[in-house]
This record gives sequence, C-alpha cells and structure tokens, in this order.
Amino acid sequence: MNERAPSYLPLLLLLSAPAIACRINSPVGSVPLAGGAPGLGLAGQGGGAEDGGADGWAAGGRGGATPAPSCMGGAAATDAAVPAPYFFVAMGDLDGDEVADLVVANSSEDSVSVLVGTGNGTFARAVDVATGVSPRSLAIGDLNGDGALDLAVTNFGSNSVSVLLGRGDATFTAKVDFPTGDGPVSVAIGELNGDGKPDLVIATQDRHFVTADNPPPPTTTAPIDVLLGNGDGSFSAKAAYAAGSVPARVALGDLNGDGKLDMAVANGDESDHTISVRFGAGDGTFGVKTDYPIAGWPNAVVTGDLNDDGIADLAVTGAFDNSLNVWLGQRNGTLANLPTDSLGSVAYVVAISDLNGDHHPDLALARSTSVGAFLDRGDGTWKPLAVSAVDPRIITLSHFAVGDLNGDGRPDLALATGATGICADKVNVLLGNGDGTFSAL
Repeated sequence: MNERAPSYLPLLLLLSAPAIACRINSPVGSVPLAGGAPGLGLAGQGGGAEDGGADGWAAGGRGGATPAPSCMGGAAATDAAVPAPYFFVAMGDLDGDEVADLVVANSSEDSVSVLVGTGNGTFARAVDVATGVSPRSLAIGDLNGDGALDLAVTNFGSNSVSVLLGRGDATFTAKVDFPTGDGPVSVAIGELNGDGKPDLVIATQDRHFVTADNPPPPTTTAPIDVLLGNGDGSFSAKAAYAAGSVPARVALGDLNGDGKLDMAVANGDESDHTISVRFGAGDGTFGVKTDYPIAGWPNAVVTGDLNDDGIADLAVTGAFDNSLNVWLGQRNGTLANLPTDSLGSVAYVVAISDLNGDHHPDLALARSTSVGAFLDRGDGTWKPLAVSAVDPRIITLSHFAVGDLNGDGRPDLALATGATGICADKVNVLLGNGDGTFSAL
C-alpha cells in the first residue's frame, strides 16, 4: 500500500507539431534563482492530420535530435532534491494583477515555493514559505472571504493541513495547522454545507507502507477528512469518512446534478482497483460509499463535464494496465462507465480542460517523462492519444497545472519536475498555441 503519485489540476497535449522546445523559468526549493535561458526540447509524436498520433506512449521523435537542455542554474544547480512524485504545482492569481502565479509544494524541505508571474510566461525569484512536515499537495482558494487567494497544504509527515492566508500581494501570513488523519496526501476546496464558506476535503493514507516485514493492517479506517470552514480561514474539527485502501487523490464535483458537491476518491492500493464515491447531502455530510471498479491501479481522479450535459463526470488513470477510465455522472445517482483506453504506460496526472478552444472538454495526461492528451471531437468521443516524449535527461514530470500564463487567453502549462535529470527540481513552462499544441517562450 505504498503512496502513489496521482494528480489534481492541469493539462497538456502535443499533436503532429514539429519539435517543440520549452523554457525553464524557475528552480524551486532552497536555492531559488531568477532569469533563465531557453533550452529544453521535446520531440513531438508523429501522427495523422485529423486524429494525430497513435494510441500508446511510444516516443516517436520528429524534427531530428532533441536539442541539448539548458537548465536555469545549469546542470550543477544546488537546489535540494525533491523526490518525485512528491512535487506538486498549483496556479492562481495571488497578487490581483490578473496574471497567473505558481505555488509548488517541496516535500523534502517542509515548504512551498511562491513564483510570481510577470505576464509573459516567466516568473520572479521563488520565495519559500514554511509549511508542516513533508507537504504532498495543495489547493488554492479564498478561505476567509477577503478576496485574496489562500493556500491549504497537506502535510504528510505531521498529520495536518496548513492554512496560509494570502495578503493579496503574493505573500502569506504564517501557517496555522489543523489536525487531519494520519498521512494526508490530497486536498480539495469546495462549499459543502450551503453557508457560502469554503470547506476542505482531505485524503489520508494512514502512513502504512507495506513491505515484506511490514504487512498491511487488518483494516483501513476513515481515511477521508471533512473540515467545515468558519469563513475566517479557520476550520471545525474533522469528520471522518471511510474510502477504499490507501486513498491517493480526492476530487469534488456535482456528480448527480442536484447542485451539491460530491466526493470521489482514487484508492491507490494495488489490491483495491476502485474509486469511492459519496454523494453530498448539502449540509456538510456525505451519504453511503459506493465503489466503482477501475481498470488497473487508480492513482489520479479529476472531475469535469465531459459530455456537456451539465453534470460532472470522472476521469481516472489506472496503473499496471495503463488505462484511462471515464465514468459519467447521471441524475439518478449512479455513474455510467465508458470504454477505457489503453495508455501504453503509467500516467500519473490527468486533467480536464478545453485545450484547443473549441468549447469542448479535452483530457490531458502526464507520466514520468511524457505528456499527452485526448481531444474531444464534440460528439462525446475523443481523438486518439497524442503524445510528446520528454528527454529523460531533462525532466521527470511530477505534476502539472494549466492556466493562462502570458495573457493571450490560451491555456499554458506549468510542469513540476522530479529529482532526476539534469534539470531536476525546476518549474518549466510551455505556452499554448490555442490549437492544442504548445511552444517555447
């Protein structure tokens, strides 16, 4: 029951474009650097015109050899290593200038790095802010109703969620910790009880790692915590709900169209191939758990309306059989499964967003060294997976977030790297072209 890397926000996609380069904007961790030069090259996957690319993650280079990387800070950069996959990035306007900023969780340094956007896809020097022990994920939202964005950060090593209230200038007050269950790994923000105050839902893992000498416990109890907000950035004592074995990610969405947020949990144990769904009652409580089978080992779940019916649906990645699972929300309180697609390799992150400006939701995925996406045809089906292979010397993808980083109205990508490769522990940016492809700065 090891903790597995899953997902949260984000997206990315490269169709039959020529070789694409990305730029490293800022390292994160103990030695943040400013500036940066162009560098990183990605070799796009070949493919046909309409459907582009072939199913699977096979890396087919285009446009010749991948350019040599030029990491900001150089190959000898001294940033502390942050072990993948515990390197999480989220995006939001932290200083009210209508330019997206980034926050990155540094699990080995007990901090988050704040990178203020300049409006052209680059960022100012990273500033580290203390959290609890071993932060694994974070969510951004206005937790105290003052119009400034705040942070909720899960601390795997100290069994808490740190709340950092934003001042509206991309700085934050000192953290206030609220107790959670053992080993929190994922947090979602949503209004659960109709009082207009943001609440938190947190997936915990009981911090029980299975080895030959450390067998699993007989039961895993109450791994999902619900903390109701008081409207001032503080939260009531947690209420606990059972999910499956070793939850990896939690997501919120209205899965039955009743106007109340429901929870979906990806259960990250290789022996528990399910997602657990509980429908919200609208008063901060949740109903009976229903488990839905997932092909493979679920490690990421996101919600979004995939078929334009006004009801949130689920997209789940499954390891081992390397699958994408889609479950459609229905007004009768059940989920309808769509046929799964083989991804050809493990995907750790999945996101739902309109990647090409056609007003239809697309699916974006990332694995350790590749990114890809399914583009919606507009009829509830998706074009075959289009893949971009990332040179493993350059980057090991840990997590990514999506948003407009340069003010052109097109979605861009912020990629968090892991601890391997000569560009380890950096934040990298790809600017969207508005057609589902991405370019260097």
